[in-house]
Amino acid sequence: MTTEPYASKKTISVDFDHTITVTENEYEYGDEMPNHEVIEWMRDRYYEGHTLLVWTARPWSEAHIVAARLTEWDVRFHGLMMGKGGSDVYLDDKAVNVTVDGWQGDVSGILARQPWPPTNTGELAAEAPEVPADD
Repeated sequence: MTTEPYASKKTISVDFDHTITVTENEYEYGDEMPNHEVIEWMRDRYYEGHTLLVWTARPWSEAHIVAARLTEWDVRFHGLMMGKGGSDVYLDDKAVNVTVDGWQGDVSGILARQPWPPTNTGELAAEAPEVPADD
């Protein structure tokens, strides 16, 4: 049985507002339109086996609205987060900015990086340094 190493699969967080969506007014919700380029990119990563989390700074009271839009637009994802968590890659309008030409190459470079440490030999590290006692 051959399997691709788990380390090659990444957790990618994708912002909802202004990344998965395109909107005319930055601070008014309800007029969101799908960003087809980002949604197609997400679909490709989903089927490559990466974990895709959609996150937004919106309150939990709006989670049903976000989930409805994602379903309506046939967005492939594994989870919805209201607030930012830990990921290997943040795809949004600030970190890896989808409005800048070449953003796909930036993400591809991040996904191709080897995990650290590069190998797990199973050996224990050298003895831990002594922790000074409180006086």
